[in-house]
Parts: sequence; structure tokens; C-alpha cells
Amino acid sequence: MTQHFTQEANNLEQKINNLEDTMHETEQFRTLEEQVADMKRRGIDPKDSYKKWDDEEEED
Repeated sequence: MTQHFTQEANNLEQKINNLEDTMHETEQFRTLEEQVADMKRRGIDPKDSYKKWDDEEEED
């Protein structure tokens, strides 16, 4: 963690880092349905993406 000029700035940075960590943790526990909906929202065809991932696993 970077040291700032004030303790308040240090506290704010720590709080932001904690929130960021929480966001990353919650993203890992989304259901498959939520992941598919998110992919569709972003314009990604889930069927093609999952097929690609399955094909890569078979090659390993």
C-alpha cells in the first residue's frame, strides 16, 4: 500500500482496495445463468465461448 500524506488518504485507499477485493470475490461465485446473461449483455455468444473452452480442455 502506498503511504499518503494523511492518514485519511491511507484509510480511503485501504477501503477502496477492500471493496475491489470484495467485487472480485463475488464475481467468482456467480451462477452459470448469471454468467451467460452477462456475456449476452456484452455481446458475446456464450455457446461459442463455452465450446472454445471445452475444445481447449480436450486438447490438454
